[in-house]
Amino acid sequence: MTSCDLSCPLSYQDILSSSTVVLNHFSAALSQYTSHGQGIREQLKVIRARDESLDEMKRRRRTVFRKADDAEKKLSRMGPESKTLHIQTDILNRLRDEVRSLDTNILVEEAALGDFKRSSTKSFMGIKCGGLSECCQKGSVRSVHLIFSTSLDV
Repeated sequence: MTSCDLSCPLSYQDILSSSTVVLNHFSAALSQYTSHGQGIREQLKVIRARDESLDEMKRRRRTVFRKADDAEKKLSRMGPESKTLHIQTDILNRLRDEVRSLDTNILVEEAALGDFKRSSTKSFMGIKCGGLSECCQKGSVRSVHLIFSTSLDV
């Protein structure tokens, strides 16, 4: 035995084993924290899918608007005695109705998507910050426990 073994009640092995317990506990807390990330990624995927759906609706509206514009130009070139005047007028009216319907759907989806983004962001930021707080608390409580248990043994 060395002189330190007799005079020091706390050995390096005690300190290292206590440190290992603290680090293992903190590692488990970090794993728990990162597991919350999967739910957040899923929420972000849903937001992205809804954004893409809205973009597709806007592309569809532009396409229908161009078709309506082309139909209107074609109708303006037709004379009143044209045989297809009635058909072309019906096509133009149907396309205009579709544009109005898409405009309404786009406005509704933009409002709903904005609300969904706000609520989702609030939710996953709460999870993220709560998990970070929990992780920090576990690390600090275990570290304080290690410090007090080693200092009391000395």
